[in-house]
Amino acid sequence: MHILDISLIIVFLGGTLIAGFKHTSRSIKDFAVGNKEFSNFSQIATIVATWLGGNTIFILSTEIYKHGLIYFFVLIGGFFSLIIVGFFLIPRMENFLQDMSISESVYKLYGKNARIISSSTGIFMSIGRVAVQFKIFSNVIEYCTGINPLFIIFCAGLLITFYSATGGIKSVTYTDILQFVAFAMAVPIIGFIIWSQTDTSRYFFSDTSTLDFQTIFFHGDVNFLKMITYFLYLCIPALNPATYQRILIGSNVKNIKENFIISALILILLYAIVSVIPVCLYLNDTNLDPNKLVPYILNEYTDVGLKGLLIVGILSMAMSTADSHLNSSSVLFANDLIFLRKSDGDKKLTYAKVFSLFVGFFAIFLAIIQKSILSIILTSASYYMAVVTPILISAILGFRTTKRFALIAMFTAMSFITIILFTHSGTVGSEYLVSGVLVNITVLFSLHYIFRPKGLGWVGNIGNKYLLEINQQRLHKKSERKKFFEDFNFFKFCIKYSPKEEKQYLFLGVYLIISVLVAIYTQIFMFSQNRTTMLIIYEIIVGSGMLLLFYPLWSGFKFAKEAASILWFFSIFTSLFLFSGVFGFLSNFQGLQLVVLTVNIFLAFFLLGWRLAIIFFIVGFIGAAKICSLSFDIDFINSSLLPTIYILGLIIILVLIFISPYQRRVSTTESKLACTQKELSLTRETLESFVTRFQSVQNIEQITSMKEKEIALLRKVKQEFLDNLKSYARSTVKEVSTIAEALYEDLYNYISEENKEAKGQILKIITDSKNTLLNMDNIIINSEITSGNYSFTKKKDIDLSDFLKKRVDICSTTYCAHIIENSNKKILINLDSAKNNFVTCDRFAFGHLLDNIIVYAIINSKSDIQINVKRINSKLVNIIFIYTKSSETEDILSPLGYELSKTILENQKSSMEIYKNPKQETVITIAL
Repeated sequence: MHILDISLIIVFLGGTLIAGFKHTSRSIKDFAVGNKEFSNFSQIATIVATWLGGNTIFILSTEIYKHGLIYFFVLIGGFFSLIIVGFFLIPRMENFLQDMSISESVYKLYGKNARIISSSTGIFMSIGRVAVQFKIFSNVIEYCTGINPLFIIFCAGLLITFYSATGGIKSVTYTDILQFVAFAMAVPIIGFIIWSQTDTSRYFFSDTSTLDFQTIFFHGDVNFLKMITYFLYLCIPALNPATYQRILIGSNVKNIKENFIISALILILLYAIVSVIPVCLYLNDTNLDPNKLVPYILNEYTDVGLKGLLIVGILSMAMSTADSHLNSSSVLFANDLIFLRKSDGDKKLTYAKVFSLFVGFFAIFLAIIQKSILSIILTSASYYMAVVTPILISAILGFRTTKRFALIAMFTAMSFITIILFTHSGTVGSEYLVSGVLVNITVLFSLHYIFRPKGLGWVGNIGNKYLLEINQQRLHKKSERKKFFEDFNFFKFCIKYSPKEEKQYLFLGVYLIISVLVAIYTQIFMFSQNRTTMLIIYEIIVGSGMLLLFYPLWSGFKFAKEAASILWFFSIFTSLFLFSGVFGFLSNFQGLQLVVLTVNIFLAFFLLGWRLAIIFFIVGFIGAAKICSLSFDIDFINSSLLPTIYILGLIIILVLIFISPYQRRVSTTESKLACTQKELSLTRETLESFVTRFQSVQNIEQITSMKEKEIALLRKVKQEFLDNLKSYARSTVKEVSTIAEALYEDLYNYISEENKEAKGQILKIITDSKNTLLNMDNIIINSEITSGNYSFTKKKDIDLSDFLKKRVDICSTTYCAHIIENSNKKILINLDSAKNNFVTCDRFAFGHLLDNIIVYAIINSKSDIQINVKRINSKLVNIIFIYTKSSETEDILSPLGYELSKTILENQKSSMEIYKNPKQETVITIAL
């Protein structure tokens, strides 16, 4: 091997080691799924790299060379598998995304035993996949260097195992990116070189019996039946541990779904490119050894540098698949097979890394003892595919049954596969794997619908917000489509989806004229054979191009916009699809015309959008085939049908991979822009309404200003009234109080003891008068406080003991003399004599506060009243009134007294609380 090839391999392996050992894992979750912040490209790269494997070139080349291109269509089952996962399963997996492995998801559904079975079979499957990649690694290096394959397997196993065990999923993912890029670069280059050295003038499918289209699909062929079962096996949704882990590393359902769909398109594209290689080899030589095609390619078709590039491509896929399954199997062991407490995260991480080494060594042993690559794949996958996959898929789709029924179905499928293994010398064909899956499904649903457990069955995906959103969008799109077809107008449709700028018409016109010049150059021979048809085609293309080119000159005419929009779609259909297809068929899709055809399709998809472009593509190329059949006597059904489908399909896949995501983003952006415009319109309407209201507010402000002046005048009048009332009322209160006291003393003495009723009436009249005067005083003080005219700054230190005794004496003899006289109630004052009872307060306001409370207590109590004074600390004194109520009235002061007390306490930064104690006594506490 040349030094340049060796250098390429060393650089690749060195870059892989750097990417692998660069990352470390700190926990079992980090080891299993990372931080879920992988980019879309890295997720797509690891999905494709994990799925393909190094066995892709070996198996695909061998089987297509032996059996024909039908094997390519068999492998399309893998494409359908990823499509099913992307479209149908992932949208229903939102509730599973927080898991770390597939067995953890099974555990949540069907318990501990199901978890053990799924993790055990998953580990067995992963070991088989890793062994296959090690074997391919050794085969490639042995072909090139002649080194002992046992030594190569051992070294490759250690290399991949150690970096996978060190960095976990991060190392695996980032090495997969490097390996995917290496494979995607190497294989197309080699395929193009082999294609260029093949005599493509011969028809692919007529001169050779093995690749003859009709012979391949003859139903009496036994190989055909085996391929059908293998196709069905590949179509089973890919939920092996490594692929399932690629779902779990995603951050949200939408991105994961898109990544799997794009990965499926890339997968079918790479399959198509690889399939070219054995087809070309067969056309060049039908006597090659199918099992040694890769060494033959390395020796015959690769020069210096290309050999190293092809080896790197094969090794990259082998390494990427191996490290993915190493990582997933170690997670299954540490997280699911060994049941440790959640707190033992460090132990789980250690077990995962150690088990990676074990899997690596066991896979090395399996790769040494087993020769057939396909046999290793099918045998290792047998238990997992038949036992776990049906149970999990049915659960994801919304089916639930009992743990017992699920375990019976799993054990039945396991028994079936075990019998097959013993009766077929330890190997399982794809037909038996498909049968095992059917056995599992049959037993599972039979048991469920025979016994019908309550509350189980097709319960759906409860709580899946993404699925609900998708269903709502689907219903919305359905209604939009219905409305679109009901209101469809061809002219309005053309105007809506045609360009809005004149320069786009001009650019398309220039491009059509250039493309027709290229067509004339490449189709000189066909022009001389069928002059009339070719002239018509050229005239249509040139005419359309000239009209578009000079659109700015006639855009001012009536109906110019309608005519230009129809011309736009007509030109794209005829020039970029219909006639471009004719030129492609005539040139046998070779040379410059193939490049032009590819560019035309890319441009059409970009201009129209992929949905409409696919319709134009199908109709256009069917029309092109018909034109060639009628005008040029070319029968594509018997000559180059499959190469045509292959090439056009390849172009469409490329277009969908690159154009579809871009147009989806554009569509999303346009939807957001439309929503933003609606919001802007609503905002504008709101703003206009606000301006109108603002003008009204300005008028209201003028009215308010006038009202404020009136209120100020009224306040002035009110204040004058209050001042006069205060002056006259207080003097009147004093006079009336003096007269009342004199009358009380005189009349009380002159009225005899026999006439107690008269004495009681006099006392009641005098007491009521005093209370009325007290309420009037409350009104005056409250008005002064609320109007801001009363000043609380006149605070003085008072002896609370003396002050309280005076207020009690005044209330007992003046306001409530009648009640005290008749009930013999006593007011008991308990002072905290051992401490200082001086407080700083407004003497006048605080006196009114105490008067209101004492009077209220005398009126409502049916026995003695107790007043306790307690000093809590140097800044807080509590005055506590305790009495037993005489009726079930509400525990609140009179409205005037309560409001006055509340206002005084707020200004004094004090508080009052009224409640009942356990003895059902009313307690009024003032914190002063």
